[in-house]
Amino acid sequence: DMMKDMTADRFAQEIEAKFTEFVGRVFKDFDEETHVTDIRYDPSRPVYLAIDYGYANPFVCLAVQVDAFDNVYVLAEYRRQRRDITEIAEDLKTEHAGLFAAGKMIYPDPASPGDTAVLTDKLRIPANSSTGGEPKWRLNLIRHALKLKPDHGPWEDRKPKLLIDRHCVELIREMNDYRYPENKKEQANNAKSTEEPESPLKKDDHGPEALGRFFRGFFGGPSDKKNNGRAVVRRAKVAA
Repeated sequence: DMMKDMTADRFAQEIEAKFTEFVGRVFKDFDEETHVTDIRYDPSRPVYLAIDYGYANPFVCLAVQVDAFDNVYVLAEYRRQRRDITEIAEDLKTEHAGLFAAGKMIYPDPASPGDTAVLTDKLRIPANSSTGGEPKWRLNLIRHALKLKPDHGPWEDRKPKLLIDRHCVELIREMNDYRYPENKKEQANNAKSTEEPESPLKKDDHGPEALGRFFRGFFGGPSDKKNNGRAVVRRAKVAA
């Protein structure tokens, strides 16, 4: 009976004790006590805008900074539903006291080039074109950044490479709630809206999608010739 209802991955984990990453929470290492804190804007570092487009679903824009050690800081989030892209562009000019308008590069979903064209025109911020590819690669880049270093030294030597400001309440909720299908009905319904059978549910994914676009565009992916399929830093070509 359990085999009939559970997905193959969940059955393998719960019954056969064969653990897989495609079960339960997508970001198993995410811990609010570890990854959520108070983050201050550093005017010496460029601001990057990570974007997931939406209308009925939320439009999400995250303001991100990266330090000299490639630690990623999510400073703020903008999230709206049923708002035209031109209205959103006007919002971003003044949101968070101009923080989003100070962006040096946009990391958008490449499936909506028209929306990206509006944002680049209205905000005068260029867009990175290398934010696509397989979803699992983007997820793995985020997972890698969430991990604590296996070190018994001081916190500064062990802290993860991704930290989120506590005011980004919806992103934090989604980092906790984003998950894989638990039963075959969920899996079947999910297959209608995604190209990969092992993809997470298309729910609670808007902030992680935006974050994944940034990680993919900023740090590169397996199709990038320079990194030979490894997650290495590929700096955005913008002025600091």
